[in-house]
Amino acid sequence: MIEKKPIDFYYFSGTGNTYLVVKAMKDAFEKHELEVNLLPLVRFTESGFNENNIVGLAFPVAAQGTYPLCWEFLNKLPQVNGTQIFMVDTLAGISGGIVGPVKKILRKKGFTTIGAKEIRMPSNYFTKGKNKEKIIKMIKTGKGEAKKFADDIVNGTSGWARIPVFSDLLSLLSKSNMVWQFMRKMTNIKLDTNLCTLCDLCEKACPINNIVLKPYPTINNRCQLCQKCIAVCPTEALICAFKNKDGKAYTPYRAKGVAPDELID
Repeated sequence: MIEKKPIDFYYFSGTGNTYLVVKAMKDAFEKHELEVNLLPLVRFTESGFNENNIVGLAFPVAAQGTYPLCWEFLNKLPQVNGTQIFMVDTLAGISGGIVGPVKKILRKKGFTTIGAKEIRMPSNYFTKGKNKEKIIKMIKTGKGEAKKFADDIVNGTSGWARIPVFSDLLSLLSKSNMVWQFMRKMTNIKLDTNLCTLCDLCEKACPINNIVLKPYPTINNRCQLCQKCIAVCPTEALICAFKNKDGKAYTPYRAKGVAPDELID
């Protein structure tokens, strides 16, 4: 069993799926009388890091790994002497380039890796025409898996697998600037100025300060396609669109049970 220490739970959530998982785990930990501090990883500072606490990590899968901002956070973590750490990620499809590579990074930094879990949640891309009841059921199942994972961590029955070489190579996709440039060419965020109310929520929500008001939101060329700006938009003025012949756009998505202000770190 883990020691009864506070848990500093660092997380990033684009459209709310990861946030729901984090909250479910927090509830489960608190039932074991553990204190949980939820900390947006975009606000991480080494001076605020406490290596005497248990550390949790949570973020979505992207490009078979995770977003560049999450890799940057992992690289900023300090060297420690055995601090216990666990990780959870959310995904709609497959990963392969996150669980093992993160474990490798953390072990080199001196962490004791006590558990990793991948939890399937609704896609924030292909939502048009999806059965809402199935989405709600999927979220409920994911939250249940999150609570069980928290229980396993407390009981010392969680594990953290690693597939050397293969997962390390696959992780290079989400670490590559060329891959993200290609993704931005194929998929981008578009604004309908007729629906925009200039509320500035998208600007506040962007985790990399890539949106400026001129006076309408202008998305610069560093976008990581996390869709947080889309999720907080109250009028659905922002959409994520394919650059193809049909001009198809994704239906804006925000996880059921998450308020827009909960996604502004």
